[in-house]
This record gives sequence, C-alpha cells and structure tokens, in this order.
Amino acid sequence: MPEPPRTLLSGVPQLAQTPGDMIRVGITYLDPDDGVKVNPTTVKFKYLDPNSRTPVTLTYGTDTALVRVSTGVYRVDLTLNEVGVWHARWEATGNYISAEEFSIQVAPSQFV
Repeated sequence: MPEPPRTLLSGVPQLAQTPGDMIRVGITYLDPDDGVKVNPTTVKFKYLDPNSRTPVTLTYGTDTALVRVSTGVYRVDLTLNEVGVWHARWEATGNYISAEEFSIQVAPSQFV
C-alpha cells in the first residue's frame, strides 16, 4: 500500500462566514518522501449544508466545480447560502490515499 501523501488545506475559513459568501477551499497533495506535488488517482470533495442529510459529492474529471489548478493542487468555490454549520471533506484514493475534514460556520445576518 502506498504511503499516504502529506496534505495541505488552504482557504479553510477560521471565522464565521456570512450567508451568500462564496469561499474558495483548496488542498495540495505532496509526496511524503520528497515533498513534490502529486496527483492522486481520484480526488473528491464532499460537502453537507446545514439543512441537508445527503452530502453533495464532486469528483475531479467529472464535475467542473472541482478544479485542478496545477499538479497536486485542487480547489472548489463554494457558495454558503444556508445559516449554520457546513461540513466538508477532501478524499484522495488510488496511488495516494488521504482524507481531510473541516467545518465552516455561517452566522445569521440581519439582512438576509
């Protein structure tokens, strides 16, 4: 089994977001031995908005919303249109295996 890549999450908001914000979340996959960027066989991004029980799954090569910026670097622009906690997950399978999860807080607005 291949050694898991090191992964770097970028664009994961630390503060509460506002309804209607579009955020860019990204990930970089690095070879664990030499730190060179690598493309996993399959890359998926999953997210669950606060009012849904079924996650949305985006797959690189199938869904245009999941973009490979360059070797090993992937991104998704996500519109936060619901108040509450959003959950998201990056998954890589095949030649490199990795999973990274995070959440995003969307605060209520006086204007929406």
